[in-house]
Amino acid sequence: MRTFKQIKQLFAKAAKVSGRKTNNPVIIAMVGITGAGNSTLARALKRELGWAVIEKNKIRVVLREKGPGFTPQNTDEIHYAMLGKILKAGGNAILDSDFAEKTKRRKLEKFVRRHKAQILYLHLTCDMDVIFERMLRARYNPTTDIFASSAIAVREFARRLPWHYRWQESNGGEYHPRKFVIKFFAEVDTKRPAQWKKKIRAVSRHLKRF
Repeated sequence: MRTFKQIKQLFAKAAKVSGRKTNNPVIIAMVGITGAGNSTLARALKRELGWAVIEKNKIRVVLREKGPGFTPQNTDEIHYAMLGKILKAGGNAILDSDFAEKTKRRKLEKFVRRHKAQILYLHLTCDMDVIFERMLRARYNPTTDIFASSAIAVREFARRLPWHYRWQESNGGEYHPRKFVIKFFAEVDTKRPAQWKKKIRAVSRHLKRF
């Protein structure tokens, strides 16, 4: 077992600048519910841009499996230590996490202002039936994945549902996406792989001109 300090040092050491630098640091922050494809699209953007990806779930897994366990506070401390190191070096980052909550966005925005960085929010949407199918068909490794089973993934989806959807009694009752007070630099529907891959390539071409 490792101490929190040792795990924090491990992640901070791994946080390195990669890909082309921009005039000012750029951060891509995801807004997408569990199962919408946040991690998949973060990896796709990394392949296109070469920028560093900071995975909050990876931090949580290491704290859970090799350390004292994770909490929102100690996860954030490591997350921001990694981000701070990258921004100080003039690098860009892709944040593999969901920034639907206003308080979470405000904390990020306050942090990056000190580094004169720009935040670009990427909105991920997907048909709910497709999301459920993904979670139920996925194979989770209890020691390496944040979810130990499909049941836990579905539970997390339900927990975060109010941040992304609202219930309406029309047509016998259905969920509708919430409208965020966020200026998204791009919105990606992840239902069909061919379409979202095309959109990510277009988004990446735009970001390469920064």
